[in-house]
Amino acid sequence: MLHLTNNTTANATTINALRDDDLVGTTLGRWRVVRPLGGGSLATVWLVEHRELGTRAAAKVLRAQVLSDTRAVTTFHEEALLSAVLSHPHIVPVFEVGQLPSGQPWLVMEFLEGRTLEAVLAAEDFSTERATDLVSQLAGAIEYAHARGVLHRDLKPANVMVQRFGSRDFVKVMDFGIARLRDEAAMRGMQVALGSPDYLAPEQINGHQTNARTDVYALGALAWELLVGHAPFWHHPVNAVLNAHLHAAPRSPAEHRSTVPTHVAAAVMKALAKSSDDRFPTVTAFSYALASAIANRPTPVPALDAAARGESRHAVLSVKGARHLVVCEHTSSAGCFVAFDAAVDVGTKVSLTFDGLEPISGVVVRQFDAHDARRWERQAGVFVEFKSLGTTERVALDGGQSADDVAAEAVLERLRERFWGGAYAALGVSSSATQQEIVFAHTQLDDALEEMARRDIAPRRVTELVSAQAQLSSHAHLLIDVRRRAEFDARRGNWRGVAQCLDDGLEGQTLESLRFEFLKSNPLADLAGRRHAERALALAAQGRRGEAFAAIELALCIDPLRLALHDLRASLLARERVAH
Repeated sequence: MLHLTNNTTANATTINALRDDDLVGTTLGRWRVVRPLGGGSLATVWLVEHRELGTRAAAKVLRAQVLSDTRAVTTFHEEALLSAVLSHPHIVPVFEVGQLPSGQPWLVMEFLEGRTLEAVLAAEDFSTERATDLVSQLAGAIEYAHARGVLHRDLKPANVMVQRFGSRDFVKVMDFGIARLRDEAAMRGMQVALGSPDYLAPEQINGHQTNARTDVYALGALAWELLVGHAPFWHHPVNAVLNAHLHAAPRSPAEHRSTVPTHVAAAVMKALAKSSDDRFPTVTAFSYALASAIANRPTPVPALDAAARGESRHAVLSVKGARHLVVCEHTSSAGCFVAFDAAVDVGTKVSLTFDGLEPISGVVVRQFDAHDARRWERQAGVFVEFKSLGTTERVALDGGQSADDVAAEAVLERLRERFWGGAYAALGVSSSATQQEIVFAHTQLDDALEEMARRDIAPRRVTELVSAQAQLSSHAHLLIDVRRRAEFDARRGNWRGVAQCLDDGLEGQTLESLRFEFLKSNPLADLAGRRHAERALALAAQGRRGEAFAAIELALCIDPLRLALHDLRASLLARERVAH
């Protein structure tokens, strides 16, 4: 779920005219900025931490130099809101949107422990099978966005995150809409980076109208690179690369590598056609052509579920006290497109009632005006994001009503709730669990999800199960690494977890180095912890053991990484055992 936040009060670091390099310690809604991750000509990217849960995410903050362009600021907000409706396992989700007192808008999105596809390509070669599997995952994400009227227009390896689970790649696409922001800023004379020229379609270079086949071209260029090892025109200077995209045909991937099947190479070359009319009509059609070429069989008609096929559903739309019979397209548990001529503002709350279901609440996240309708060859209307769906509604809207579908959705619903509780809740273990207990819990969950994904369930739900496996693996890796777990637990005041890290082999020297960093952001912890420790010793000397334990555990909550406090508690426990 997307949250909207407006920072109206400034702390010591959130002051007017913030410098782009001076955000560490800044509060962004429910998140605190930890350190910089990078950035480009339009925005900076920061590692942030949830102030209550301790979970990490990535924040993108619009640069101050762009602030004078009100259209750019508006576009940034629009694209962030639009990301809320892109609820897909292969798309990096946006959690929260807000604005600093300086006026700089920001968004918080998922932070992934992995590498960009750009980094993977620099270090590894891809087999044809691995390349086509990755393209299939990307096509699923892009097609899902296209069904909701969203083009990427900047698909490239740097915008794809790759996580590795055993022998399987799992990818997520980032930065939907940033290309639109960059293009609009450039049109108004701002000095912004063009972005990598290696994946630009001819119509983008010419400044002509873009459509879904623009992303087909970029995916084709990316597939070419996965198969060959470098981009189609990688050896040219920038101007030559742009000219080559306009006028030169790249060599077939099969000419570079004999292991690439001829039919696979032919599908890639069709995706790279200069005229958009000569390309595949959709990224899904391109993906299926690749899969068919691998299997050495004719290209089938894609067998997609109702949501992906775009089947129409009738519903009753309730908005501003009025009810309208409408047609909904591309309906899923994330939301739908509602064909509706009347203007409805972004942010308007609505409800939709489908046959056999209770009314579903939602919010308008984008208007699709007459200009957009002509461009996409569809009706005018609005995109609606659904809120707070139950299992019955999710199964009905995502397609698939089998008993296995219902069971899978029930499992996913429980996991979604647990994921909000952080790593321990996600794995279903206590905050003082041992490494062995964590490994066992993760293995049990992973095996159960693997078995369920092999059942006869909707393709979208299979992808969600794989995504859940990826999230559980990320949580397990965090808690199994004693250094990372101790750092994580300290932020949550979970001294029992820190104590378990010591039992599982965390060295005292490492603990003290973590404490040194901890005290930088919690400078009063040292003094407060000392006071409670001194009180604990005094109470113990008076024989008031229960109060002494309460005081030392309070000291540990405040300063959980102080080794002397853990030793003191162990000493008090030892005295208690001797006394009994």
